[in-house]
This record gives sequence, structure tokens and C-alpha cells, in this order.
Amino acid sequence: MKTICRLIIACIVFCWSAHAGAHDNFSRVWEAGLALIRVHVEDRDGFCLSYGQNYQAKQKDLRSQLSEYEYKEDVVDPIGNNVMSYAVISDDIVLVKAFAEKGASLTKVHDGTLFHLAAAYASPPILDFLLSKGLTPDEKDGHGGTPLMVAAGDNRIDAVKWFIAHGANVNARTNDGGTALLYSTCCKDKKLIRYLIQSGAELTDKAIKACRTIGIDLEKESNLAQQPAQ
Repeated sequence: MKTICRLIIACIVFCWSAHAGAHDNFSRVWEAGLALIRVHVEDRDGFCLSYGQNYQAKQKDLRSQLSEYEYKEDVVDPIGNNVMSYAVISDDIVLVKAFAEKGASLTKVHDGTLFHLAAAYASPPILDFLLSKGLTPDEKDGHGGTPLMVAAGDNRIDAVKWFIAHGANVNARTNDGGTALLYSTCCKDKKLIRYLIQSGAELTDKAIKACRTIGIDLEKESNLAQQPAQ
């Protein structure tokens, strides 16, 4: 079964690469983007995703492929990303602005928005740019998840602070009751957990139980988080 699946995937990649070849080798951007996403996930520590040396090297390669890509029209790869999606995850504001000026869509094709991608991969300058283009901090994906939840789950405290500063609802819930505080338990970072509590995050039963499983007393952390968020 695994062999058959690999053959099917290989066929899709080959056929789509041939198709993308007619669109200024977007397949090279796609391959570099997939390599970055793969390292982000495969090098993770438990549920905490990686931003280490391998990640940085793949991100640099993606920027290189994007800088050589001659944009003419939006092309969407098999997983639903276009060139703007990859410009965002490359975390290069110059590339993001350049493709936007050429007419690249700022509406992410598959589930979620560019804000969700940026929350995991990009720095505040790109968040500022997307905000200026009309995206809102409480955008929701198909499961009701918000960019703040993505940032919390990836332990991106810079993005967490940005979204909260720009009015994101710290107590927004997914369709099944997940919150930013619940997702923040993924990386076991007490600093992030305390910051969310200081910012008004409610201690839901789900978050309390999740913290117990990783050895964190959420109610104790709440008592320690008495100072206003900085």
C-alpha cells in the first residue's frame, strides 16, 4: 500500500511539474516550499515545530527560488498554495510586496488565510503588510482556528504579541472548543502561557487538562501571572 501511495504521489508531482513548467518553473518554488514545510514538521521536538538551522537553510533556498521566479499569473500547486503563500512563508517582506505589486492574490486558496501562514512562518513586518491589505486579526479557517492560535501553537511569541496588540480575541474558540491558551501547551513554554493569561486568556477545562498532562499547573501559573502583559 505504501509503495502504491508513493507511486501515486510521484505521478502527481511529475505531472504537475510538467504543467508548472509552462508557468515559469513554479514547480521549483513549490519544491523549495515543500522542503521548508517538511523540515518545519519533521525536525520538531514533540509537538513544538522547528525553526532551527535546517529550517533557516530551507527558507533561504525558498527565497532564492522566489527571487528567480518570473511572475505572470497565479498558479496554484496541488496542495493549494500560490506564489504569495510561499513568499509569506519565506519571511521576506521585499518578495511579498513585489509579488503583490505584480497582482499575486492575497487570498489563500485552500483552508485558512495568509494570516494563518504568516502566524507560523513570518515576522511582524509581513503581518503589518497583510493587515494593511485588509486581512483582519481574527480571520478563521475551516475549523474555526485563528492566526493567534497558530502562533501560540508554534511558540511564536513575537506573532502572539502582534496579534494581541492588534485586537485579536485571545479567547476565540475553534469549532471543537480549542483556544490559543490550549494550543500554547504544545511547546510547554511557561513564558508564553503566562503571557496569554496576562492578556486575558480564560482557563478552560481543556487547557487545564492539557497542562496537567505535560506537568504544568495552569492554575498556579495563573496566580504567578499577576503583572500586566508587557
